[in-house]
Amino acid sequence: MLKMKRSPTAPFLFGLIHDICSSNLILMRILLIILFSISTFFVSGQNKTKVVFCDNLGTPCDSMYASEKWVYIYDDADENKGVVKKYSISGWLKSEISFSDLEELVMDGTCKYYFNNGNIKEHLNYREDKLHGEIMTYYMNGQMKRKDHFENGEFVDGKCYTQDGRDTTHFEYWLMPTYPGGDNGLYTFIVNKVKYPKKARKKGIEGTVHVKFIVNKEGNVVDARVSKSVHTLLDNEAIRVAKLLKGFTPGYHDGKKVKVWFTLPVRFQLN
Repeated sequence: MLKMKRSPTAPFLFGLIHDICSSNLILMRILLIILFSISTFFVSGQNKTKVVFCDNLGTPCDSMYASEKWVYIYDDADENKGVVKKYSISGWLKSEISFSDLEELVMDGTCKYYFNNGNIKEHLNYREDKLHGEIMTYYMNGQMKRKDHFENGEFVDGKCYTQDGRDTTHFEYWLMPTYPGGDNGLYTFIVNKVKYPKKARKKGIEGTVHVKFIVNKEGNVVDARVSKSVHTLLDNEAIRVAKLLKGFTPGYHDGKKVKVWFTLPVRFQLN
């Protein structure tokens, strides 16, 4: 029997693919877990600093193949706290994000994102991993695009502006991809399509496979891969079904369609 189990915190985990816009907090949260494998530590003043090089997909790599550099600056009074600064390999600062707990990846404080001309793109405030306080976004020319107010992750009020500074209809800061029929429609599709591999059933293999894929701007699934493996037999079946998904409503970030990482847990359980 196949059972679908929700994540403890949400049905799905999301991450914005890094080359769409500099506001890639959710992808950053996914990637920071694995970025410790290729890194350099050094001390600057009283702060411990770590450098990690990444390729154009945000995967840790040797510096000679890197397109980005991630710099971890640890708080000298509390090493759990710190700031992660992301640079292009040519040197321009793309983002700087504050964490109250770098190990658990809890965003807390000010987070900033920049255009490649150095102008600020987004100025966000977090408290315990939730948007809290004012968030402001800007056009490349420096004109404010939105000014919203959040309380503990919930939108309270806000205004949006045109590129020449006029008021315009407010639109949501984030809209995540949705499947036809919502979460129930997605789970129904998965349950109906998954076939428990006979060899896995015979060997008593069970567990939850996590499949990560991109929902692109057209609402299609691309680049499906296993992010948490159980066994090749179950992994392959989960990947096969994920690739059958189609017809998502694309994700939007600050009014623009974006590619979004989507992680789907598929639980295989025998009677």
